[in-house]
Amino acid sequence: MLIKRYRYILRIWQISVCFLVLFPGLALAQEAATPAKRGFFEVFMQFLPMFLMVWLVFYFLVIRPQDRKVKSHRELVENLKKGERVVTSSGIIGRVAGIEKGYILLEIAQGVKVKFDTAHIEHRYEPVEGKTPKK
Repeated sequence: MLIKRYRYILRIWQISVCFLVLFPGLALAQEAATPAKRGFFEVFMQFLPMFLMVWLVFYFLVIRPQDRKVKSHRELVENLKKGERVVTSSGIIGRVAGIEKGYILLEIAQGVKVKFDTAHIEHRYEPVEGKTPKK
């Protein structure tokens, strides 16, 4: 996961270098000649590539990974069945005893059922083999 994030940063760096090669006038200092009055459109077009680059960075580093996480969580909740063991965001492990719209009923001990919001279901419980719980 961390390596993928560094790949994104490296790719963004490469894109920004290509951008500076394509638009060297934005990176180099301009002559100190008499400044000409520029219209809104000219100023807008000068800063448009920069805004696009910032938006692309924000999209690939923040929005896209969050969308993937939301999609995988939605699929997890939709595919849950009675009897499966899950872990909640607070670390409680329980079996799915019932599924309602927006809520999941977990049996955390024999005869003890607790209602959880589906947003608090983290993942399916998969015990690590070879490890025994400490007593």
